[in-house]
Amino acid sequence: TITGKVVDEKGNPLQHTIVFLDGTTIGTSTDIDGNYQLEGIPPGYYDIVFSFIGFENAVYQINEKNGGARIQNHKMELDMGQLEEVEVVSDRIRRSESSWLTHYTTFKKELLGKSQNAEQCVIENPEALNFNFTKRDASLFAYSKEPIQIRNDALGYRISYILESFSKKNSDLRFRGNIRFKNLEPINAQEKRTWNRNRKLSYRGSFNHFKKALLNGRAKEEGFRLYLVKSLNKLELTPENQVNDLDIIVFKGNHYELDFKHFLVIEFRKEKESKRFLAQSESVNILYKDLINDQGMLVKNPGNQLSIIKLLRGPIRLDLSGQVLD
Repeated sequence: TITGKVVDEKGNPLQHTIVFLDGTTIGTSTDIDGNYQLEGIPPGYYDIVFSFIGFENAVYQINEKNGGARIQNHKMELDMGQLEEVEVVSDRIRRSESSWLTHYTTFKKELLGKSQNAEQCVIENPEALNFNFTKRDASLFAYSKEPIQIRNDALGYRISYILESFSKKNSDLRFRGNIRFKNLEPINAQEKRTWNRNRKLSYRGSFNHFKKALLNGRAKEEGFRLYLVKSLNKLELTPENQVNDLDIIVFKGNHYELDFKHFLVIEFRKEKESKRFLAQSESVNILYKDLINDQGMLVKNPGNQLSIIKLLRGPIRLDLSGQVLD
């Protein structure tokens, strides 16, 4: 159990502050006295997030132990960036401009993905989003003045996503933020079973699945094969360039360090790539060029799922739950 009190810069209780464990369904909001309580937390490492519009978001890493109780108070700091927004608003693309919808469509596709599940997702407060587009290098940046509210009818979640940053330049996409899940109420038992089945399928072969398997030393047992390749121009996955978990990740006592050279190709052998993904993916020319003809048509049945990771700035640190620290 985690309890605590949230106040503003003057020490006044801050009611309605959102407090949640990142990436989970565990969360609440503070009462009139600024107090909150989180219960039913399984043992493990978590990021606890404090969020209130107009204040800077705060994140603390905690280690929740069996039957433990802790107090986590927090003083919220004013977000000067939001206070100065009125001065820079002319540089951003507002909803009243015709280009807003074009950039919103790009943002939604990149944030939610291109899968069948993504088609059943709706951003419920698009008015919170603003964009900045630089024609010189075709760079798109997105900003949100409040958590993005997403309804996922494929998995049965309402999602609050606190967008920290979003940028897209050609095929280089980068975004990060904190996410809170809330279970939707199923209309019947059949819908609940469908959501549970879809959640399991969505997790299989995902990046979260890969990280958990890697940190537990079970990548191979979970169906993953790892390869280090120097070039993507002639992608060959052979026993000679196959590596093990310990070749790329090292436990450092209070964190893990992921480090490798060139490109890490991850093959998930327990699920074939979907034809739908191949038809929409921008990476088919790299990973699946032998399956696609010159007209972009699929000429062979898809093989195992493939993903690529390249470290842009050397080793990265992961906390004990797999969250990126750097």
